[in-house]
Amino acid sequence: MMCRLGLAVLFACFTLSLASVTVRAEKIDIKAVTCGQLKGWKTDDKYDVFVFMLGYYGGMTKSVEIDDDIIETFAKKFDAWCSSHPDAKLLENIRTVIEAR
Repeated sequence: MMCRLGLAVLFACFTLSLASVTVRAEKIDIKAVTCGQLKGWKTDDKYDVFVFMLGYYGGMTKSVEIDDDIIETFAKKFDAWCSSHPDAKLLENIRTVIEAR
């Protein structure tokens, strides 16, 4: 009896913990996102977009090297560039930003 009660409590705790997990399931049309929109996003979301963009660029240039330093450098460059181009679309300008000296 005590074992069943313990299992019931454990199951209830597990079920409640699953209920509190947030799952993000929204779709983003990345080709339509502008620099101005990106500015308002949380850091984690920006990081995800930057990783995607670097992968996209890597696919165009056949470069598959990526690491945290590359992502951080790219994020800083893109953030700076976006400050003066708020209406620019991200994917249309990725090559411009990466290849800028």
